[in-house]
Amino acid sequence: MAKAILTISFFISVISFGQSILLNETFSTGIPATWAIVDEDGQTPNAAVSQFTDGFIWYQTPEDSSAASSSYFDTSTSAANDYLILPKLSLLTVTKLSWEARSVDASYPESYHVLLSTTDSLTSSFTDTLLTVDGENYLWNRKSILLDTMGFANQDVYIAFNNYTTEGFILEIDDVLVEASDNVGIEEAVELFKFYPNPASDFLSLEISEPFDGQIIDLNGKVILNFNSTEVDVSNISSGNYILSVSTQSNIQRSSLIIY
Repeated sequence: MAKAILTISFFISVISFGQSILLNETFSTGIPATWAIVDEDGQTPNAAVSQFTDGFIWYQTPEDSSAASSSYFDTSTSAANDYLILPKLSLLTVTKLSWEARSVDASYPESYHVLLSTTDSLTSSFTDTLLTVDGENYLWNRKSILLDTMGFANQDVYIAFNNYTTEGFILEIDDVLVEASDNVGIEEAVELFKFYPNPASDFLSLEISEPFDGQIIDLNGKVILNFNSTEVDVSNISSGNYILSVSTQSNIQRSSLIIY
């Protein structure tokens, strides 16, 4: 069947980080006092998770420690509404937020928003949603967001993790990292990775030699898909023009992508 394809100019840009670490938190000794915790739902935790006396707590296991929130309540079936708020961040031209997360019980996956405020750290001020995770994986996995692609650069912001799960168990957040750079020099025809086909309709294949975080972003700056595999299923993404963004420890490459 013939398909009409809207063509846009193809570009490749590679951004090398003259990197600054704005924040790097592993929660190895607790949740720092510079972070804010808000228990907006005010519900009583079930006896099985009675240690969750606040919206987020320092949570230790034999393997690691993290910031964690519980949505398993004593009698209520209402949703959790708990906030873990980072200290104020002064973004540069390019800023990348990444973190590890998991649901402790695979049978009761947790859901959460990553929110942003450009004014203050009050929960009512977090009006921009960077990402919604509907049912976090049982296995630890890393996610990332390029804030500049969503319109946030060279400004002060606050970022929050907001657990909104109904009748779940425990959400863990760990290894929160914010990297930034003012180096926006573009090196034409220098490729961090290759990908094909383009246009794509079912699967996208990447050739890259180092660990990476990838995103497919629409032209309004909304993240459509996060991935870290070299085989990407794009069959559920609507036809249109997108930005394919791949970041490693030292570089970011953004390329035009057409899905039909």
